[in-house]
Amino acid sequence: MSDTSEPIWAVFTKPWGDLPANELAPLVADLGFTGAELPVRPGFEVTPTNAATELPRVVQTMARSGITTISVAADPTEEILAGCAAAGVGLVRIMAPVNDHDWTGSLTRMRKHLASWVEMARPYGVRIGIQPHHGAWVSTVLGVQVLADRWDGDRVGIVWDAAHDALAGEDPVTTLTLASERLMLVNLKNARYLPRDEAAAGHGAPKTWFGSGQDGLADWPTIIAHLVATGWDGPVCLTAQYNAADGPEDYARLVGADLAWARQLWRDARAD
Repeated sequence: MSDTSEPIWAVFTKPWGDLPANELAPLVADLGFTGAELPVRPGFEVTPTNAATELPRVVQTMARSGITTISVAADPTEEILAGCAAAGVGLVRIMAPVNDHDWTGSLTRMRKHLASWVEMARPYGVRIGIQPHHGAWVSTVLGVQVLADRWDGDRVGIVWDAAHDALAGEDPVTTLTLASERLMLVNLKNARYLPRDEAAAGHGAPKTWFGSGQDGLADWPTIIAHLVATGWDGPVCLTAQYNAADGPEDYARLVGADLAWARQLWRDARAD
């Protein structure tokens, strides 16, 4: 383990997309975070079309408040990768869509896209991290490993996500162990399945509810104890996804409480 007692605690800043960086950075710092993942998407301050110039500026603004930009959430493009390289951001987080009942065709298509992105990213020194995601995406660590097995682990890796791992019915210690050689980032959030409406029984996909760290299928104490025991010293990102949140202030309240609990769990695990 590194000499630091805690990891970089980061937050995905999507809920505060209306804030410019000079207002976002102190908000993130005041919540207790030392890192951030930025969405690079249409409608946000940094977009796929302005990333080469705007991402370095925003990253510098975040840094002035003590916030390290650990990654961006985006589909890689030349503009975005150039912005990452100029800003010193080494990771782009993606998800991999799967067509219904067509894993073989989806795998072929996804590998084609991934091959293009990896070659594009190589001269910029940027890594591609694939996050499993419940629903119409590759949803398990094993699925991501199959998708990524043609590339070195330092080029294509896994962004492990507590909520989506739990929604897939996985054991977190097992999947974190399986992901260890490719693990680039750990996401913390929590979710559970809602009871199915009796009138709609048997129709459609199960509905999910994203709540606080203590409300869901993901076992944060076990996850954090495992990370501490195995010496994880990479970033841990709280993704601030809450179905019950009502506006930016509510997101801040909820993720601030989750951060406090996660940090206490980390300290307790270190003390054991």
